[in-house]
Order: sequence, then structure tokens, then C-alpha cells
Amino acid sequence: MQAYPDINSISIIGAGNVGSHLAIALKNAGYEIKHIVARNPKLAGSIKKLVDTEVLTSIKQVRYEPDMYLICVQDAEIHAVAESLLASDKIIVHTSGAIDMSVFSGKRNAYGVFYPLQTFTRELEMIYSDIPFLLEADNEHTLNALTCVAQRISGNYSCISAPERLRLHLAAVFACNFSNHMASIADYLLKQEGLDLELIRPLMRQTLKKLDTLSPKEAQTGPAVRGDEKTMSRHLEELSSEPELEELYKLISKSIQNKF
Repeated sequence: MQAYPDINSISIIGAGNVGSHLAIALKNAGYEIKHIVARNPKLAGSIKKLVDTEVLTSIKQVRYEPDMYLICVQDAEIHAVAESLLASDKIIVHTSGAIDMSVFSGKRNAYGVFYPLQTFTRELEMIYSDIPFLLEADNEHTLNALTCVAQRISGNYSCISAPERLRLHLAAVFACNFSNHMASIADYLLKQEGLDLELIRPLMRQTLKKLDTLSPKEAQTGPAVRGDEKTMSRHLEELSSEPELEELYKLISKSIQNKF
């Protein structure tokens, strides 16, 4: 079994939100970004200026192999990208929380998962030391190499199994994606009356702040947890012209009352 030396150079496949931020984080940590591969060169153009590297539109254009390939594409595209790299003897990892390592089946060794548990938006700066990196690898040598990278970027990392990572990803969808969608609904409801989301931003900030010291169950407030049927009925009347939101309100209220 090959023992992999320290990783010094990395090629990033994908220049979306995750790929863009990891390119910056890796560059700042002292790694050479050998290539960024992106089907849309314009998308990678801004990153090229920040990390000073070559932008390619296809993996086939890669002339010099890096120490590690970092696949940062949509989950549905990972398998196709992995297939094009199976012949490489370099480390290949993806950044998905929901895709199993078996996507690299057929590669003899040197593959894994390098999953940053965070929400990324291209335009917003990140504090990389706050991001947990969840790692998995085909063997101990590969895992040690990935651990070194995570240590240099963040220092916050864990080695976990695929089922654990999938459950974390599911939890993150509820905590992040779904909660943000609730804020989008709130924004929509406010705008119908000419009101601004700014009015409830302090409420949203305090909701998150409470979780620093309380469990979500302890922090839960509102008419559902109080059993305030009168207020809930008035809310449902307000939503009578929005059957989808009315049903969503009922489902969430019932979940609050019955499950947690």
C-alpha cells in the first residue's frame, strides 16, 4: 500500500460556491492550486484572480497532475467526474455530505471524502476556522493526508462514517436550508403588507443566539408549544388564501406539539 506524502498541490474540479471558497482557503493555507476545472470559464474568472491559477474547461486539459484532486461539483455529477479520474494514482476526494465513498469504486486506493459542513455563498467571506471538516478515506495513509489538509485550513475536523455523514447532512438541511426557506416565507408574507424583513431580523438573530446556551427544545417558543389554539386559528385564517402555506403551518405546528 502506497504511503502518501504531504499534499502540496491541489486541482479543484468545480468553481461553484464550495469550490470557490475552498480554492481561497487552500491558497491562504499555502497550497498550490494547480488548476481549477470549470465548464463555465466566466464563473471561474473571478477565482482565477484570487488564487492565480490556470482555469480549464475540461479535466482532459490537465497537463500536470496535482497531489490531490478535489471534486466540488453537484452530487449528480460526481460519478461522471470520478470515472474520468479513476486511472490517476493521486488522491481523489469529493466534498459531498450525501454521496458514499463507493462512487470511487474501481480505484485501487487513494480516495475519500472531504466534506465541509457549512453553507457557502460566493460573495460572502468565510471564517474557515469555524468550519468542521468531516473526513473519510479508503485507508489510513489517505486519511492522514486529508487530516493534514483539514488541520491547515481549519483545525476543526472529525473522521466519521458514511452513515454518520449522511445523517449530519440531513440535519443540516433541516437546520440551514429549511430554516432559510422559513425566512423566505416570512419575507413574502411581510411584503404583502408592505412591511420589511428588517423588522424581524433582531428576532431571527436572537433565535440563533439562544442556541448557544439552550437546546432547540428548550428554546422553542410560540403559539404551538403554548397550545394557543385561538392565535393559531387566527393565523390559519390569514393563510386561507394560501393553501400551501396553510398546510405547512399546520404540519409544523403539529410537529412542534407532538414530537418535540
